[in-house]
Amino acid sequence: MKVLALGDLVGENGLERLKKDLANIQEAENIDFTIVNAENVSSR
Repeated sequence: MKVLALGDLVGENGLERLKKDLANIQEAENIDFTIVNAENVSSR
């Protein structure tokens, strides 16, 4: 099992980049499970 752990995703720009690239990364690296620390993503 391959796990991708991403830490400290920050801001709306970080979130938009993740939305754009995550599926491609998961497919290219055969990732089975992804964990994202996104507590600092907020639009407020």
